[in-house]
Amino acid sequence: MPQQNNDFTHDTDGQHIERCETLFIGIDAHGAALSFSAADITKIKTYCTDIKAAMLALAKEKADVDEVFVELHAAEAAARIKYTACQDYVRGEMQVAEAGTAEYMNERFNIHGGAPDRREDFINEADEMIDSYTNILTEHPDVTLAPALFDELTALIAALRVAKNAVPIERAQESEASVVKRVLMETTGYSILRWVFNRAKSFWGDDDPRLLELGFVPKSMIWTPGSGEPEPGGNETPWGMVQGLEVSIDPIGNIYIKWKKVATAEKYTLLREVVPIGSPAPVLPYSVYMTGIPPFEEFVAYSDTDHDPGFAYYYSVVAVNVAGEETEACPPKGIEVV
Repeated sequence: MPQQNNDFTHDTDGQHIERCETLFIGIDAHGAALSFSAADITKIKTYCTDIKAAMLALAKEKADVDEVFVELHAAEAAARIKYTACQDYVRGEMQVAEAGTAEYMNERFNIHGGAPDRREDFINEADEMIDSYTNILTEHPDVTLAPALFDELTALIAALRVAKNAVPIERAQESEASVVKRVLMETTGYSILRWVFNRAKSFWGDDDPRLLELGFVPKSMIWTPGSGEPEPGGNETPWGMVQGLEVSIDPIGNIYIKWKKVATAEKYTLLREVVPIGSPAPVLPYSVYMTGIPPFEEFVAYSDTDHDPGFAYYYSVVAVNVAGEETEACPPKGIEVV
C-alpha cells in the first residue's frame, strides 16, 4: 500500500515494511549525499532488516495465539452482555419492591456499578451476583425473581472459566514479551526514521520527489484517501466541526482515532462512550474522555489503550481554539473490540 503521509508511528505493518524496504534501497543511493557516514547507513539498514523480520514473525505468532483466544473472547463477551442484562432486570424489579428490599437489592446486585475491566475481577463479580440471586430467595421471600437470566449467566460464567483455563499462559506471556520487544525496537526505529526524514528535508526541502525514494511523501502529495486532489495545507479544514474521523485497531492492539486538523484550532477534546457489543450505538452528547490533545504536523490522532474485549467504543471530537471557543461535536464513529 503506498505511503499517504509521513506519520510512520502509525503505519500498518504492511506500510511500515514497505517504507523500510524503500529506505533500505534509497539510503544506499542518497546516504552519502545527505552526509550520513558508512556507520550511519549500516545502522539505518539494520533497523529496516530487523523490524521487517520482527513484524513478519510476530504476525505469524499473533495468528497462532489469536486462534487460541477466539473462544475465550467470545465466551467473555457473551458473559458480559448477560451480566448487564441481569443488572437491568434487577433494576426494573427494584422499582416495584418495598423500600427496604430495594435497598438490599441495590447493595447486593451492584446495580449502579459497571462490570470490572479485569477478567478475573469480572468473574468474581458475576459469582457474587449469582450468589445474591440465590440468597435473596431465602432472605427476602417476598421478592420473586425469574431464574432464566441468572441460570444463563451461571452457564456462561462456567463456560468462560473453561475457556480461560484452556489458554496456554506461557505461550501468551511469550507472545506478550515479543510484542514488548518489537515496540522497543520500533521506538528506536522511529528515532532513526525521524533522523533520516529531518536530514532529507534540511537538504532537499519538504516537497522534493526524492523523498519518495527514502519511503517518505513530499508535502504536495499528502492527502486523505477519497478526498480527490491534495488539499492546500495538507489535511487541514476550515474552522468548524471536525471532519475525517477514523477509528481503527493499530498494530499493537490499541484503538487508534485519527481526524483532520481544523484551521486555528489549538487543541482537541476527545469524547467517548462504551457499550457491550450488540447494544444500540449511543447518541451524542458523549462523556469527555481526554482534553488538550495537540495536533501533529499533518493531522490529529490519539491512541486509546483503555479498552476491553466484548465492548464497542464510540468516539467524537471537539476542536478548541486559543480563545477557548469550541466546535460542535462531530458525528461519532465506533469500533468493536473482540
